[in-house]
Amino acid sequence: MLACLWLVGPLPTPARAADEPAPPPAVEEAPKLQQVLGLSLQYAPLRGDAGVQRWSLQPAWATRYGRFRAGSSRFGSLFGSAADAGSGASALLVDDPHWRAGIGLRLDNGQSSGAAASGAVTREVQRTVRVRGYLSVQPSADWSLGVAATQDMLGRGGGTVLSVDVGRALPEWPGERWGASAGLTWGDARYVGGRHGTLASPGRAAYAPGAGWVDAHLGVGANWPLGARWMVWCQAGLSRLLGPAADSPASG
Repeated sequence: MLACLWLVGPLPTPARAADEPAPPPAVEEAPKLQQVLGLSLQYAPLRGDAGVQRWSLQPAWATRYGRFRAGSSRFGSLFGSAADAGSGASALLVDDPHWRAGIGLRLDNGQSSGAAASGAVTREVQRTVRVRGYLSVQPSADWSLGVAATQDMLGRGGGTVLSVDVGRALPEWPGERWGASAGLTWGDARYVGGRHGTLASPGRAAYAPGAGWVDAHLGVGANWPLGARWMVWCQAGLSRLLGPAADSPASG
């Protein structure tokens, strides 16, 4: 994954007179406006069909202005912890050295009905808007714990999803920054039934799962700065379906 990073900082200050005393050194602050733009090369299951893996090249971006952030999920973690790295638009309500909390909105594209690789027919899930709340606790410089909840705002069958993630900053090498995370995802009956349920088809009964764990996931990421404005950012992840999601005929 390649990314272009540019920062917009304060304007230059006017030149001072020769006899004017030099001001005390200013404390360097992060620019209020930060932007990231790049490409995301992914190898992941098709939406609604865990049995088919495909490569895809997609644009990825993120913008932060003070406490407000918008962008795609792939680059969100460059501006914070895993808990506040979701896609869409978000606002940081609490920004403390040891904990952060915020709220956000994002578009959920849903899922179209169709035959999975196993032959099972997946359910259709309508496009909707999801509201998201998150809390991230950082007990030390190396560890973080995040919890997040998302809810379908329009009542289109998207349901509720809860997640918990633990992050660890790994030892740095010269010019490299590494991190790892692990977490679990849980969904209510509407979410699990919509995403992992199947319709009745010849020779197959309908599958209507209830609430339960959805997946366990692991991830590791690193970035390498290439000068003041460029960087290479890579992330690898592994997830495993759990409970009623793993039992779905569409996951076979």
